[in-house]
Amino acid sequence: MAMMYCPYCGQPILDGTIYCAHCGKVLRPTSVKNDFDYRRTGKPRRHGCLSIALRILLLILLFLFVVGSCSESARSSEEAFDQYMQGVYGGDPKKLEGLFVSEIVARQRGQNDFDIRDSIHVEDIPAKLAEQYGSDYQITYRLLSEQEVRGDNALQGIHVLLQLSGDDTHFDAVRYLYYELEIEGSKRSDTKMDVLIAAEIGGSWYILA
Repeated sequence: MAMMYCPYCGQPILDGTIYCAHCGKVLRPTSVKNDFDYRRTGKPRRHGCLSIALRILLLILLFLFVVGSCSESARSSEEAFDQYMQGVYGGDPKKLEGLFVSEIVARQRGQNDFDIRDSIHVEDIPAKLAEQYGSDYQITYRLLSEQEVRGDNALQGIHVLLQLSGDDTHFDAVRYLYYELEIEGSKRSDTKMDVLIAAEIGGSWYILA
């Protein structure tokens, strides 16, 4: 090896020497092996986390879509009541389509041509009301309260319901819908309290007729 001299103390040293044997100074930096491979592990791998996040997002979107679809198709007891009042007292038979328990039961029994609207004749109701109260009559109604029909509180309504449905229909819940109806016209005015029976089937509410 060639002879060299320490730049700090001037003493002779061998070429390639890391430390000066005379003054102890470091002559050149050591090459330290880095076991941490930055190309392999220097940055956290985000592909797995991103994939999981996307899957979770897709599941959330799917859940919201299913819930939204069910919410749109399901009918609450208040909506069933409002639909009934608009159909009957507004003379609109389309409002009554698919509203009655009897239609559901008829379909379950294979009576696909059954239509409860044929026996109600709601188209004639506005003319009858105009004759009785005057052509300027106004109708207002409001749902006062709802009472769950269970056990001993079922009374006559539940018996009618069971006779109508038979043994092949399952009801998730049954309620009495107490409401107030007011009709005002130039000939007369009336206010009455009445009740409907509603049944829940598969998450949607129907009127017992």
